[in-house]
Amino acid sequence: MSAGKPTGQTMSAKRIDDHHYTGVVKQNGKLSLTNTATLSADVKTLTVEDTIGVSKTKVAEIWTKK
Repeated sequence: MSAGKPTGQTMSAKRIDDHHYTGVVKQNGKLSLTNTATLSADVKTLTVEDTIGVSKTKVAEIWTKK
């Protein structure tokens, strides 16, 4: 919700196994973003790859636990 009104955004997340996840974000029923996440074996690094909308632009993020 934004300012008390629905945004039309929905998200679905799925755990594949202990170290792999996928997700889908839709805006008003239309595909907005898909992503995959991989957690390292030592659980200190999370790598997320987003694919944005119909343009298929890819963005990678790497998160590291100190």
